[in-house]
Amino acid sequence: ATAAAAVAAAQTALEQQGDEEQSRARGGVLDEPASQETGLLRTLSDGSGDWEGDPDRPVPLLPDAMSLFAELAGRENAARATAEVEAATQTLVHDVVPRLAASLLSCPPAELEFLDFALELHSHGVNLRHMGLIRSYIPRHNHDRRAETLRSRLLVEIVARSLKNMLKDDQRKWMRANRSSSWHGMSLLVAQFLNLISGSHPSSRVFWGEALLEGMVNRFGECCLFPEERLPAEGQEGVMTWESEFRRGGSSRLKDLVFRLAELTGIVFSSQVKSDFDSDPDAVNGYEFLAQDIEELKPVVKYMHIIDYSSSINLIMGSLARREKLMQCEQDAPGTLDAEATSASMRTVKRLENMAHVRLHKAHHAMPRDEDTAQVFQYLTKHLMTRESAPANANVRSL
Repeated sequence: ATAAAAVAAAQTALEQQGDEEQSRARGGVLDEPASQETGLLRTLSDGSGDWEGDPDRPVPLLPDAMSLFAELAGRENAARATAEVEAATQTLVHDVVPRLAASLLSCPPAELEFLDFALELHSHGVNLRHMGLIRSYIPRHNHDRRAETLRSRLLVEIVARSLKNMLKDDQRKWMRANRSSSWHGMSLLVAQFLNLISGSHPSSRVFWGEALLEGMVNRFGECCLFPEERLPAEGQEGVMTWESEFRRGGSSRLKDLVFRLAELTGIVFSSQVKSDFDSDPDAVNGYEFLAQDIEELKPVVKYMHIIDYSSSINLIMGSLARREKLMQCEQDAPGTLDAEATSASMRTVKRLENMAHVRLHKAHHAMPRDEDTAQVFQYLTKHLMTRESAPANANVRSL
């Protein structure tokens, strides 16, 4: 009831803020820096977070809070750091997360099926470990299609990330025990792990009911499942209700889970496996994976916003340098520049600007609340619009 009331209050607040604020809450393009009220580094409402005498400055949380390192800096400072972290946590649980849950609920059902939870949560300053808490704020008994889709998608993501950690742990243990990282051994291990998920392994039921459930709770908290989801599923002996979400006939959730796990861990399936699952989503239920079904185990590199941002800045600097050189030549010897050479150089400048814009768009989409990225992206977008509307015979300086 408390969760439902919090989400209802947050939904009301979102409706009052209008379409522009809803776009910001969903991670859309920003026209101005986001309000610090939605971040965890916010000024404490009781005034204890005043920093350098300015009550409007956000509170920089101390990474060493609640540790002996903070105690070494002085008991008074340690107590203040602890209070600030506790206040930020209260803000997260009772303000940020309910607002984020309400924002996700405002998305159309079709969009929810393709939502990037990592991007959405990180753009609101929320760690992925809080997906269970977000799910607990999604109403369960109102028969709303969006709520049902969001709960189901969050469950798939929670289970997939729990399985990822378990698989990585099994791989590390196998490599230490065998002092090897052979392809054959790894592909066998991955195939057996997938069989635990599909149900073809003899220990599959115990795996789902004990090991996997423990992994989910350890990483995402008890709140990741509703109490009634832990009850036995009707007509399925030894299966809990949350498991039946993946076993239900006609549901593609088990297939979604397997492919999401493959995406998170770099598993590349053979064309035969993909064909089997595409023709019949229920084929995953009880499917026996073989080592030969694993074509490749690719390393997964996490996306870093700063890479695209710095790359775009380098491209912009390159285009500016070329443009400045052309302008200097035009100024020193007006009318003497070769038209063909000038045109070729300007084409290169435009290509550099276009490539910078593509990288900035990706960086801005990943971190929509980063002010530097937003400002550069908006500036370059405006510049490109001006450039495209310029007449064909415009000189270098006007472009």
